[in-house]
Amino acid sequence: MADAHELHELAHEFQQVPSNLNQYLVPALEASAFDARDEWRDSLREVTGSRLRHAPTSIDYDVRALGGSLQHLLGLARGYEAEIGPSLARRQGAMAGWFQEGSVDGVPAVHSAERVLAAVIDTFEGRMAAAVDDAMRGLT
Repeated sequence: MADAHELHELAHEFQQVPSNLNQYLVPALEASAFDARDEWRDSLREVTGSRLRHAPTSIDYDVRALGGSLQHLLGLARGYEAEIGPSLARRQGAMAGWFQEGSVDGVPAVHSAERVLAAVIDTFEGRMAAAVDDAMRGLT
């Protein structure tokens, strides 16, 4: 458990975060989500082949502000998140989900999300570190 001194240090560190950090983090997050989407599509394409040719294109991503669109527009977002995976609204999206999650009767055919994460994590971390460095320098 953190003592009062550690909490004060943490509060001080948070005060040092540049107010313009999101303008650097969001593009880095979007680029990383795009790469993860493409990596996942390629991974799924290897497994499904021509049997489910539309399933890979059902993999999509969405980057959104935590707290909602209004907070984003006002610059008050608490952070951002990226969701990457099969879109049920797209053709064969449910099948792509089955390949990832499995069903009540069977285990997952592919563990795409784990493979994708392993493939893109180093690039993601590098982009995040660069975004923080750019924000700290005030670069555009």
